Amino acid sequence: MSERRILTIGSQCDALHTKLSFLPSLAEQAYEVMTDSRLGGCVPALRNRAESLLLDPTVDRARAAIENAFKQASDAESTLFILLIGHGEMLGGEFFFLPIDASIPPTGNRALNLVQIIKELHLGGYAGLDGLVVLIDACFSGIAAAEAAQKWIASLPVTSFGAEALCPRKTVSTSPTGRPTLTFPK
Repeated sequence: MSERRILTIGSQCDALHTKLSFLPSLAEQAYEVMTDSRLGGCVPALRNRAESLLLDPTVDRARAAIENAFKQASDAESTLFILLIGHGEMLGGEFFFLPIDASIPPTGNRALNLVQIIKELHLGGYAGLDGLVVLIDACFSGIAAAEAAQKWIASLPVTSFGAEALCPRKTVSTSPTGRPTLTFPK
């Protein structure tokens, strides 16, 4: 079984002028559970807790942490868990995670388009991950699941690919033909 690594990012967004009462404690608690050897069994994705648990990071710091964690996990052929807790926004059918200094409306340089970042890392030669689990607790996170199913399955050069993402009211998964399908509960 490969090593499990965790990167947790919990962030407010100054541009929204709305504070989430559960931050930073929820991000800290989730990180502690995931790094407990009896529970989550993960090790820090980066060198230590301070680099792998980011609270209110800037867009640039959060992006660099995601890129570094992805590259290091790929090089080690580990499973990477990325946990994002905070504000999310949708623009043009794409999900953006909003760190502390993100702009509204979000742009690629002033917010995190996680689906695109991961796609670019994978296509850029970092395809050695044993597994990738992305957990998002933010508004519009269901858009991220649907976007990932659509973009990753359609464009990433893999020989076998399975994906399943649970959304609040729908399930996104792959069909036998590799196309994303949406299932809504009755």
